[in-house]
Amino acid sequence: MVNREVTIMNDEGIQAQAASLLVRAASRFSSRISIERGNRVVNAKSMMGVLSMGATKGEKLVLTFEGEDERQAADTLVRFIESGFTEIIR
Repeated sequence: MVNREVTIMNDEGIQAQAASLLVRAASRFSSRISIERGNRVVNAKSMMGVLSMGATKGEKLVLTFEGEDERQAADTLVRFIESGFTEIIR
């Protein structure tokens, strides 16, 4: 299991477009990926879950990765989120 803290950098926070990009990026990995904001934990591969967080710029989230590709998923998604959802995921 890998835990990483990440700060939302883009001005809009995690709205529809960013949520869609995040869910798509998370779904590329086989690991279970969850996002914690305060007392709420959501599945990073669920559009409704990610949108329902209402995360805004400057907020810190804790991402938890568990599975075969957890380290690669952690490195990729943290970098992606901190880029403001602009980095190209390969």
